Amino acid sequence: MRYRGFTITATDDDGIVREEPQNGRKVICEGYYCQIVPSTDFTYDLTIDDFCLAVGFEIPDSSYESLELGIRAYVDENYRELLQGKVDVQLKQKDRNISHLAHWLMGTQDHSVLHEALSRGLCLEADEILELGFTELVPCFDRTGYACVIADHIVDTGSEGTENGKWRVTFAGLNKRFETDLPADAELLTEITERLRHDYPLTVSSVKCSKNGFIVEFNPVCCPRVAVPKLPSHEEELRSKNGVSVVGVSAEQDGPHRWDELADRVLGYVSEYFQDCDLYDILHHTLEMSHEEIEELGFSLYDQYELEDEEQELMDSSGTDPLSSYKTAELVATYEELFQVPNEERLTYYFGDLGGHFFNHGVTAEQKKAAYEKALEVLELDSDAFQQANEFIHRGGIIGRMREKMEKGQQEQAASIAPELSM
Repeated sequence: MRYRGFTITATDDDGIVREEPQNGRKVICEGYYCQIVPSTDFTYDLTIDDFCLAVGFEIPDSSYESLELGIRAYVDENYRELLQGKVDVQLKQKDRNISHLAHWLMGTQDHSVLHEALSRGLCLEADEILELGFTELVPCFDRTGYACVIADHIVDTGSEGTENGKWRVTFAGLNKRFETDLPADAELLTEITERLRHDYPLTVSSVKCSKNGFIVEFNPVCCPRVAVPKLPSHEEELRSKNGVSVVGVSAEQDGPHRWDELADRVLGYVSEYFQDCDLYDILHHTLEMSHEEIEELGFSLYDQYELEDEEQELMDSSGTDPLSSYKTAELVATYEELFQVPNEERLTYYFGDLGGHFFNHGVTAEQKKAAYEKALEVLELDSDAFQQANEFIHRGGIIGRMREKMEKGQQEQAASIAPELSM
């Protein structure tokens, strides 16, 4: 069901643990397991919250009316927290969509041209390009500049993180973050070492290169977590005049605001590089972003939105798209099982942790619509009747109805063949 901007699914659960208020004894109850996702999440993979409604505790019985009242009560009671959770999961979805867009660009654009656009056109540093997901552009980086970026990272994290003035950083960690091949890449290793030794004379005291990584010693006054004796006032004044700060690099520089700034610059580049029709096709059809997700990325492609006649006709009387209903996936899954559709041809899969069926990633709206209409034809129902019927809230009702219609069809077929055999 949908309520207050959320979609809430419910499945039977016979293992809910509750504690009796009279004696504190734990009991196993029947009821429902519920999952809350944003109303725009048609894949049901952006879980905001989940909860259970136990019969005799949160709800009086297992009827649909009690289930609906229990869900409404839970959402109303936790509405503020759910709103914040909705914002959080939508931000994660936005980051994921940006990463998908980055991977698509790397797979379709010339790497040298793309690197030129990002580094010179958008003035992004190598670490910023990597942070946005353009990992395959590492071979295009200027090696001296890249060594400076890695050295900056070591100094920033080390001076902020050390509690005794020493900091160890492994080659494995650097390779994972920067897509490098240390220590095998001897030239880059030497360049990073030289940068650490010569570019930070006030911050770095010494650098040692071991078999597994770097060991860096810092000037204690440049490490905010290292306790150092207070400098005499005249020395503090002298250091202040010389422009030497005793404070490390602020961690706020690496926070979400920096990510937003980088993302906006890349999205701006994409918007200018592609025509609206091509950009809409990439975002909506290739990367399968919804119109809401496209708008959340900041694109104004309203003229490109497509609402085809058959999709409009498929909208039920409540104005919602039945293809996004959990009932639809359960109906198609039941059809595939009872008609023994081969596994490799099925559009749905069973997710045990949530106890329900979902459409496979990448299944198009046209495929969902075709399978949905086939299954409705077997049930001898239209979309409105199926979506609004309480008997199909649980999958057992769908299975019972479909088996009944299949048996009826077999009987009718046998009856029509019998006269022919007797002739």
